[in-house]
Amino acid sequence: QVEMQADQYIPFPMDEVSYDFEVLGTSEKDQDSVDVLLVATRSENVEQRRAAVAAAGLTARIVDVEAFALENACKLMTHQMPDGGIDRAIAVADFGASTTTFSVLRNLKIVYTRDFNFGGNQLTEEIMRTYGLSLEEAGRAKKEGGLPANFQADVLDPFIDDMTQQISRSLQFYLASGSGREQPEKILLCGGCANIPGVADVVQSRIGVPAERGDPLGQMKLSSRARAQAVQRDATALLTACGLALRSFD
Repeated sequence: QVEMQADQYIPFPMDEVSYDFEVLGTSEKDQDSVDVLLVATRSENVEQRRAAVAAAGLTARIVDVEAFALENACKLMTHQMPDGGIDRAIAVADFGASTTTFSVLRNLKIVYTRDFNFGGNQLTEEIMRTYGLSLEEAGRAKKEGGLPANFQADVLDPFIDDMTQQISRSLQFYLASGSGREQPEKILLCGGCANIPGVADVVQSRIGVPAERGDPLGQMKLSSRARAQAVQRDATALLTACGLALRSFD
């Protein structure tokens, strides 16, 4: 039945799509029907990820949806949420290289999510343009420092302004997306950009909502073989990876 009806929800030919579904249970709106969660993507998106995994000498068992992985991972950050996130609205902004995902959770379940084109690559590209560096040199300088004294004022501060504006805009979209929407009680900043010194303080002061760098590894025990300092530095960028690691293969 799902296969027969799926094409009315998916704007691509079904032979070009990879999809899956899960029956959620009896519909609250119609007791004679069931609610079904349908997820789909272009098959080429799946193949790109399978190829990347294969190049690392691994075999893909599951391809998950990033929003679901993020929801799973947020269970690891309850120590940073008021009342552990129960009966609370918590916003999570996960800044990737080129795309940022802004989500709002209620009772640790995503009630709103929005992706937009913004990420750490824009800071890297601005460093390249301003200082005439290669992509590799700019990426290294962004992480390790060593840039001229005007970097903070001329490059980094404007980028932090853009980050803050993107979060503020996403909050406005969320509040306008339905009745009963409430301002989140906390914003957790994740992804590589969350490591920028002072960025959480800027977001908090300008938006008026407590903000903090998200740390999904904060309550984990680290293996003695792990380089603790490197793990701590990268922790906030591992949100999606943590969410994938938490799910089963069933």
